[in-house]
Amino acid sequence: METLLAVKAGVIGTNIVANIVLNSIVIVVIARTPRLREDRTTLFVLSLASSDLAIGLSVMPISVVMCSCPGNLLGNLDYIPAIHGFFTIWLSMTSTHNVCWIGMCKMIAVVHPLRYLTLMTERRCYGVIVANWTFSLALSLFLFRFPLKWNSAVCMFQRAERMILYSTYMHMLQTVGAVLPLGVIIYTSARIFIVVVRTKRRIAAERYDIGTVSDAVDSKSSQQMAQPSPIGATLKSIRSTRYILAICFFYIFIITYNVVVDVVSTILKTEKTSIVAFTAVWLFFSHTSVNSFLYICLHGSFRKAAKKLLRIHDSRVTAQ
Repeated sequence: METLLAVKAGVIGTNIVANIVLNSIVIVVIARTPRLREDRTTLFVLSLASSDLAIGLSVMPISVVMCSCPGNLLGNLDYIPAIHGFFTIWLSMTSTHNVCWIGMCKMIAVVHPLRYLTLMTERRCYGVIVANWTFSLALSLFLFRFPLKWNSAVCMFQRAERMILYSTYMHMLQTVGAVLPLGVIIYTSARIFIVVVRTKRRIAAERYDIGTVSDAVDSKSSQQMAQPSPIGATLKSIRSTRYILAICFFYIFIITYNVVVDVVSTILKTEKTSIVAFTAVWLFFSHTSVNSFLYICLHGSFRKAAKKLLRIHDSRVTAQ
């Protein structure tokens, strides 16, 4: 048992280090590169990195303490489960909703490219971000209405009559923080993917048509070509959709796993095994690092800005 607790604490500790390093890089580079913030999606990426970093600095260390210390050693620290639950609900819901807004923002960019900057103004984006953090904070504060105490590493109730109210509260959190965001993420991911595929097919067809027609173009056609093209604007928007789709697909996997496990355990009326429960916790903690890792790897403009800020020179450029 002690070995298993030590392994769990070590895994979470590794996630803490990766979380702090990767999210700090994203926050610093975006904050010091105004050109990246011209894309409104980057503002939500900054909010996502901030919420993930807060999870690494608050929720994960408490989880290490809870995994490392048996329940009888923490018998007098009844506030630990409440604090851990408060930060977990607040920051995890904020992080999930940030992913939803990243998907919706990029969906607007690829569906309505010419109206994107008009619809997603910087002021509106900051308003949505503040509302997201505030809404999640308000929901998490209700947790303190349920007195908790530490008993064998399980949060037990001091008053049995609040069991039904607590169960209703947790189901509401699961709906608002997991089920509804899962639907939004699936919809936005599918919409982005469909638009990207259709746009690439249309561009390929236009290139084929251009190659088969005469090179002579009249003045009227030249004027039309000089006007902003929806296809060209959409193509510019879809160049940075890979990391959006990767983050959304990873979230779909995590939320689906947790929902399926909860539904199966409810139907069978059995408790989760320690391995299944820890896998859910590990996936939850790992996504806080994977989000920034995918953004760093799949966003070309960010990599260039990070290399410039960190004074990392490209070996190919140096060789030339």
